[in-house]
Amino acid sequence: MNLSDPLRELLGFIGQYLSLGVIGLRYGVLGRALGRPDADAPRTTILTIASRRAAGVGLVGMLLATGLLAAGIARVMAERHLALATILTAGQGETGVRLVLAALAIVGFLLALARVPAGWPLAGFATVAAALVNILSLHWQTLVNPVHVLAGSLWIGTLFVLMTIAVPAVLGSDQTHEDKALTIADLINAFSPLALISVAVLVLSGVVTAVRHLKFVAALWTTSYGIALVVKLCVVAIVLALGAWNWRRVRPSLGTHAASAKIQRSARLELAFAGLVLLITSVLVSLPSPRLPK
Repeated sequence: MNLSDPLRELLGFIGQYLSLGVIGLRYGVLGRALGRPDADAPRTTILTIASRRAAGVGLVGMLLATGLLAAGIARVMAERHLALATILTAGQGETGVRLVLAALAIVGFLLALARVPAGWPLAGFATVAAALVNILSLHWQTLVNPVHVLAGSLWIGTLFVLMTIAVPAVLGSDQTHEDKALTIADLINAFSPLALISVAVLVLSGVVTAVRHLKFVAALWTTSYGIALVVKLCVVAIVLALGAWNWRRVRPSLGTHAASAKIQRSARLELAFAGLVLLITSVLVSLPSPRLPK
């Protein structure tokens, strides 16, 4: 394993988590908050500003992911001496389709930045479709990993963008302290259902992925892949515990300035451990899967 392998994987995860997290924020959080019948003009303005700022983050994430995809295509062309058309049309043309969808997502985010109404639907469709393009192979096994990454992105990626874009937009607004606290409470409550569904899918797909790659139980302590997986699972357990604490204990108390500050602190801790999970996962996916003993 070269150092460049986990680094490339980590950058890929960051690109996906940012772009998909922005889509989760726009449709799973801000969309619900903006669609409330009691949403007043000041709050709508704040959330619209947050939405536009998030589009910029989504654009950065998608440009990063697309750059890595293009670099990977160039690397395969050089190593295997293949023509670009051959790579783009191989199999079910998944690489070519992913490249087209990535380009459409970039256009969508640019349109969203320019406040063009069609921008967000285009970015949302293309970003999610690009993440799940392996469905073209018609083999469910190839879809498990993309679904796992999608679920993680809609949980941790959305939480990251929520805490770095939406919440600061609220705190920097002209609302009263009470209104700011209530707006943040609405955003966290809107995020909770998305987070719960994403965690359920993440755990299920993670179990399936682990079983597929481990092949035998002893691999957990006899192979580098298994040891890395155990370390990852331990840190994941911490992230899940922090998420459960935020959902069960901190979220119900929201609506005050003190509670808003508390959820920000606990969310930052959750994100810090989640970042460690991504780092470990980048190493894990760069390691060879264990082989059955002879």
